[in-house]
Amino acid sequence: MARATRSAGDDHEYADDFQGLDRSERIGRPLASARRKFILRAVAFGGIALGGGWAWLYHQATLSEWAAIGVAALSPLLERKVNEPLAPSPLPPSPTAIVEPPASPDLPSSSPPTTAALAPATSYPDETTIPPPVERLLPPAADPADPYQARALAVGLHPDLSRVLLEKLSPIDYRNAGIAIKTALGETPDSGVFVWPRELTPRLALFQVKFVAGAPSDCRRYVVMVTKDGWLTTALPMEKCGIPTKDARK
Repeated sequence: MARATRSAGDDHEYADDFQGLDRSERIGRPLASARRKFILRAVAFGGIALGGGWAWLYHQATLSEWAAIGVAALSPLLERKVNEPLAPSPLPPSPTAIVEPPASPDLPSSSPPTTAALAPATSYPDETTIPPPVERLLPPAADPADPYQARALAVGLHPDLSRVLLEKLSPIDYRNAGIAIKTALGETPDSGVFVWPRELTPRLALFQVKFVAGAPSDCRRYVVMVTKDGWLTTALPMEKCGIPTKDARK
């Protein structure tokens, strides 16, 4: 094989070709500009993004199938864990409670009722059911120095009637008052009203005797209403005792 030889003339020509060059200068094709580099990078990244999106859409069904297969494989394990009975936890000691047996329905008894069940219940009155004793009215007292009060009390009128009325009553009026009170006590029932005289006259007084409740069984309590000169006056109640009971008076 022949070895190439290099002469001094060749070296001179080679040196002439590289005259005027600096060691820092680049020998070769010119570099690409910054704008071109940016465009190339954007195109590369866009291609990668489009390829990744297409791959995700294309393989989405496959990923769903893989997820379903994984869930189906884990389901038996989960069901077994859920169905396993839990160990009973110890309960704190509770105080002893009295448990009543369930009430049995009332069934008709075949045994005859006892004497205590047939006997009527005996009720004993207590102090609250006993009526209070009836109090009698105090007998009115007339002023001995007042002749009109003495005359009114003598015929059965209450001496505390109006002094003006007692002065207006004539002797006939006092007599009619005695007749009205005596007749009412002996003949008129408790629900009735005895009026005397029968007709009202301009000069004479009219007496109405009416009985009120609250008197003892052997007494009768009454009030007298006197009409004189167009004025009606009612006397205080008085009692007359020692007469027949109310049941005997019809």
